[in-house]
Amino acid sequence: MRQIFLNELHTYCFYVDGMRMLDPSNVYMIRDIATYTNYFLVDGELSQNYFVREVPHGTVSKVWYPSPTLSMERRRMTVYTPAGYEDSNKQYPVLYLLHGAGGDENAWSELGRAIQILDNLIAQGKAEPMIVVMPNGNGAQGAVLGEYPNSMYKPSFANPKTMEGSFEKAFPDIMKYVESHYRTINDKNHRAIAGLSMGGFHSLYISANNPD
Repeated sequence: MRQIFLNELHTYCFYVDGMRMLDPSNVYMIRDIATYTNYFLVDGELSQNYFVREVPHGTVSKVWYPSPTLSMERRRMTVYTPAGYEDSNKQYPVLYLLHGAGGDENAWSELGRAIQILDNLIAQGKAEPMIVVMPNGNGAQGAVLGEYPNSMYKPSFANPKTMEGSFEKAFPDIMKYVESHYRTINDKNHRAIAGLSMGGFHSLYISANNPD
């Protein structure tokens, strides 16, 4: 039996006689596209913000919104609102955080531990309290597979309507919903966009085509 570490974040899998398997004694698993992997966290300087700490926690919502540009009545995105949002009248800046190829609206909150990182950085005063919007960047999908009609098929790294402009064109649908349903500061100085890999590609073209 060989134990294979995939990266410094301590995700791993086992190979038994050439067959890949999960660790039956480890209930901590993450999904990356179509692959499940075990993980564990080692507390230290590099991982300190990945852990759930005794700090105020934000709220994570799975939100359905209409996307007429993609001819969809319902698409889903993950929205993080910071601790205290529900009990205040304050307006907040917005970060649109985009996933990489093969990902979905769950990628940043589950695989990327963005929620723990945000809670910890805000509690430490290293990040301003903000709303973070994590949409599904695959224009042909309504949501993560299995959670919208007729979507029980195997996830794929290469999805249609991802890199040919459909998502960039439809991005104003996301902004319109967010700015009409959340207490956002709606100007250029209080909006930001960032992404990983394919999400970086989307960020580049969305910001170039929407300079405000």
